[in-house]
Amino acid sequence: MARLIESYGNVKIMEVDKGSLPLYIVIYPDFSDDEVSIIHNSRELMGDYRTVLKRVELFETSAEKEDFLIGHIKTQLKNKNISPENLDRIVSMIMDEIFMGCGRIGI
Repeated sequence: MARLIESYGNVKIMEVDKGSLPLYIVIYPDFSDDEVSIIHNSRELMGDYRTVLKRVELFETSAEKEDFLIGHIKTQLKNKNISPENLDRIVSMIMDEIFMGCGRIGI
């Protein structure tokens, strides 16, 4: 019998057998068609990638870079049809896809 060890966001960590490695279950969010399209076409959403990267390089810490990118992505998403409960997930997915190394890994 599986036992829940921990859960956070869309992740559940389960103990299946005593002494075995835990099982990580990631529950994929339910996105609208518009949101899926934005995720799949996120490079187009960002505009000139090189310009954004140049601005990111002005910051010294990864926290500053992450804060800038989160704000920039949210600004780009402002006029899109994004549900408020999915906004942070979509921002995280775009950062993972386009700006690997500038933010947290997540879904």
